[in-house]
Amino acid sequence: MARDPGPYRHQGGPGCHRSEAQRYIRPVDEVELSVHGIAKGGDGVARDPDGRVVFVRGALPGDHVLAQIVEERKRHAHAVVAQVLTPGLGRVEAPCRHVAPGGGGCDLQHAALGRQRALKVDILGDAMERNGHIGDVAISVAGGVSGVGYPTTQRWAGIDGRAGVRRNR
Repeated sequence: MARDPGPYRHQGGPGCHRSEAQRYIRPVDEVELSVHGIAKGGDGVARDPDGRVVFVRGALPGDHVLAQIVEERKRHAHAVVAQVLTPGLGRVEAPCRHVAPGGGGCDLQHAALGRQRALKVDILGDAMERNGHIGDVAISVAGGVSGVGYPTTQRWAGIDGRAGVRRNR
């Protein structure tokens, strides 16, 4: 007999690595957050009023946002930006129309090119320090003049005979 998720939203499919209890999450109200960092994958990092870490898709360090919590865990939560209340340094309108609905391959397009590169350096430097215990390394990011059109990986999906870019994650 199939379990009725009730007010919960399913977060996994056949073979999902999450336990049965973790597959169902409850949507939560919006919360105001001040973003102070950046995580791997381009999510902003903030803390909710209880001090729990919240990874916010579509947020940049320095942003003050209203965010919709989409997944809660004991030690952290995931959210998406519902509204930017005060933009951080280097925030711009994303050139890709698929960013807002959660398109993949468009991480950090809501940041100006110089800011994108600085954030990528921060992400890489943090990973090298925390995972490889390597500090004080000079890192630079090269790329196209426009900042778009040079993804390192593209994964396409097909639906009804039409090709398209996969959604984020």
